[in-house]
Amino acid sequence: MAVALPPFATQSEPRTRLILLGTGGGPRPKKDRSAPAQAVVVGDDVYAVDCGDGVARQLVQAELALSRLRALGAN
Repeated sequence: MAVALPPFATQSEPRTRLILLGTGGGPRPKKDRSAPAQAVVVGDDVYAVDCGDGVARQLVQAELALSRLRALGAN
């Protein structure tokens, strides 16, 4: 079954996704949650945003190859 694309989208455009790598913010570290971080994935490229300690582990857990990382934005 074919899916109709909107007129402005084509199959050749890179797919963009936002992946929440961690959402456990606050003054105390949490054992079962990771620090806040997001990954914006455009096609095969990964851009990590607002990240800190543990982001490499979070990227690997999200099955995002570190070799695809193009930029890192930390606060």
